[in-house]
Amino acid sequence: MSAAREFIQDRNRTTRFTTAKKDSLEHQVAVDEQWIVNEANAINEKVNAIRQAGDATEQKIAKERTALIEAFDKEAQKRIDNVTQRVIGFDSGFALPEQPAHVTQMLIQHFMTSAERSTLLRDAITGKNQELALALLHAPQTMTELSPDARQTMTRHFMSEADQVKQERRIDLEYRGRAVVETYETTKRKLGR
Repeated sequence: MSAAREFIQDRNRTTRFTTAKKDSLEHQVAVDEQWIVNEANAINEKVNAIRQAGDATEQKIAKERTALIEAFDKEAQKRIDNVTQRVIGFDSGFALPEQPAHVTQMLIQHFMTSAERSTLLRDAITGKNQELALALLHAPQTMTELSPDARQTMTRHFMSEADQVKQERRIDLEYRGRAVVETYETTKRKLGR
């Protein structure tokens, strides 16, 4: 697989569409993570082979090692960029319903000054008070100080089932992308020794 390929060019064997589906992306991420580990092992083997040949000075070995690591770094960076880019098929295109600004401000002000703030928040999160939930989602995070989990739960009340599935797949891909980056960084540290 070429590192320059976009995920959306990968064919899904089941659906035969060119737009990448979860199966293709999972395979690509697993391949990239394994490639990073295999390539690092190959670099160490090449350096050891040069050392064992005995006809190279330490300076030549260091130059060769640096060249191998630079090539690895460049290719790994391409693969990481592929994994971490937003993928068209996984953007749900979901947007929250609009709410007039004055209504949002009024609801937020009532929420912030109310003695029953915890009750109001519970109703917003469970979907009993959708107007307040929408106002809290439209308000800046710094103002409401809601956790990302609470915001996500409230957002789900306004999403269709298809949008929810797409969002979960995107979150899964982002998690896998971070795993590839962590593998790369760990491997890079080991190579640096």
